[in-house]
Amino acid sequence: MSLVLPTFSGFVQPASGGGGAYANELSASFDGSDDRLTIGSGVESVINNASTLSVSAWFKLSANGGAIFSSGSSGTNGFWLYPYSDGLFIFAARNSSSESMLVTPPSLNNWHHVCGVLNGSSSALYIDGSVVGTGTLPALGSSGGDSPSIGSFLNTGGFINGLIDEVAIFSSALSATDVTNIYNSGVPADLSSLSPAGWWRMGENDSGSAGGTIGTVTDQGSGANNATGVNGAIYSSDVAS
Repeated sequence: MSLVLPTFSGFVQPASGGGGAYANELSASFDGSDDRLTIGSGVESVINNASTLSVSAWFKLSANGGAIFSSGSSGTNGFWLYPYSDGLFIFAARNSSSESMLVTPPSLNNWHHVCGVLNGSSSALYIDGSVVGTGTLPALGSSGGDSPSIGSFLNTGGFINGLIDEVAIFSSALSATDVTNIYNSGVPADLSSLSPAGWWRMGENDSGSAGGTIGTVTDQGSGANNATGVNGAIYSSDVAS
C-alpha cells in the first residue's frame, strides 16, 4: 500500500464558487439492502486502461459499509470509492494488485464531497475540498471499468445506506483547484466547464420527484451513458446546501 497522510493544515481551503442559477433539488436514496444504479456500458471505455481518471460525488450516509462508486471485474481489478464498515474509507485503483488509499471516513448523517484522482504517483483522495491522502496507484487494466455502478460494490454487494448526488467521471486527473471549485464551500455547482465524461445529477434533468422510484438518470456528461435504478432506489429532496 502506498499512502501518505497530511500532517499539517496548510492546504488551500474551499472557497465560495459561482453556482449562479444552478439548482440542485434532488438526490438518490439507497436503503442498504440491494438497490443501486447501474451505468451504461459505454462509460467502461473511459475507465478501462485509464492512467488518469477522476470520480467526484456527494454523499450523506446513515452507515458505512457500501461503495459510493465502483467498477471492475474483481476485488483486485477496478476503481472504487468505498467507506468500508471497518472504519476505513477505501480509494482503490487496482490492476492485479492491492494498491489502495485508506483514510478515516467523514462523519455520518452529514453531507460530504469526495473526489478520487488517479494519476500514478500523484494520485490523491479529497474529502470536502481538502486532500486527505496521496500516494501511488496503478493504471487500470482492460476490465477495470466493467459493470460500473453507483451505490454498490461491483453490483453484487456493498450496498449504500444513505444518499448520493451529483456523481461525475472525468478522463483527466483533476487538480486541487478543480476539486476545491467542485466542493464550492459545500454547495454543489455546475460542472460543465470541467467537461465530465459522465455526470449523473439524480433527478433534476429527468422530471424526478421526491419519493419517486428512480428509473433513468440521464447522463449530463459527454458520453450519453445513462444510469438505471435497480431494486427501488428513490429520489430524495435532501441535498447538500
